[in-house]
Amino acid sequence: MANPESVLINHVWKKNVKKATIEFILKMMAKEPSNALKPTIKEIPLSNPN
Repeated sequence: MANPESVLINHVWKKNVKKATIEFILKMMAKEPSNALKPTIKEIPLSNPN
C-alpha cells in the first residue's frame, strides 16, 4: 500500500502540473491567437471597413 505522504506529494505535483499547463496555454494564447480565433480576427476589418 502506498504511504499517505507519497500519495499527497503525487496529488500536489499533479495539481501543480495541471495549473502550470493551463497558465502556459493561456500565455501562448495571449501571445498568438489560436487558429480558432484567427478567422474571427480576419472578419472584423471586413465587417467594419472604417
